[in-house]
Amino acid sequence: MITLHYYPGNASFAPHVCLTKIGVPFTLDLVDRQAEAQRSPGYTALNPNQRIPTLICPGDEGSDLVLWEAAAICLHLADLYSSAALMPAPGSSARGRAYKLLMFLTNTLQPEILTYHYADRHVTDPAAVPAVRAKAEERIGRWLAVLADELGDRPFLVGDDPTLVDYYFLMNARWTRKLAKKAGDYGQAGPYLDRVLAVSEVRRTLDAEGLDPDRFLG
Repeated sequence: MITLHYYPGNASFAPHVCLTKIGVPFTLDLVDRQAEAQRSPGYTALNPNQRIPTLICPGDEGSDLVLWEAAAICLHLADLYSSAALMPAPGSSARGRAYKLLMFLTNTLQPEILTYHYADRHVTDPAAVPAVRAKAEERIGRWLAVLADELGDRPFLVGDDPTLVDYYFLMNARWTRKLAKKAGDYGQAGPYLDRVLAVSEVRRTLDAEGLDPDRFLG
């Protein structure tokens, strides 16, 4: 049985949507961030980074495979269940584009969003927090503009059908909802994010996590 250790609206959201789309049985295990359960000895034994998500799934020769890092989990699920079409066909130009955009989301946009929300972790002087947050917000805007340009007139980031890259962008977009200019304010990103929110597996994930789709993006 697959188990996803999650928290509503957290970085576990995109893997949760992937599992919902795949349709195989899986278990959700809530990691209560409010009680700092991610720092518990039991969870730390699974994920030494003390971050969410963690996925446990069948591995080789009957042993369990423990995965952390949301993008890695999504890609592994795409490989395990290729019939779910979470990614374009291997070797295709669309697959290459999907890799590019997923790495951009996880390596470029997401770190800036984390810096914005946890600016205090990057300074020793609390008085510097507003300046760090302001610069992070400036860079977030730059990267969101890049993504809006990449989207262009496409219905989804990689083509006509949603992929895990769209789930991942939606997850990141949620974390910009407190910014002066959020993800949906750039180019065609607003209508695009509404389309992603309307996808069946996204709706079912929102319902399972107890999240209001009308308030998901702010």
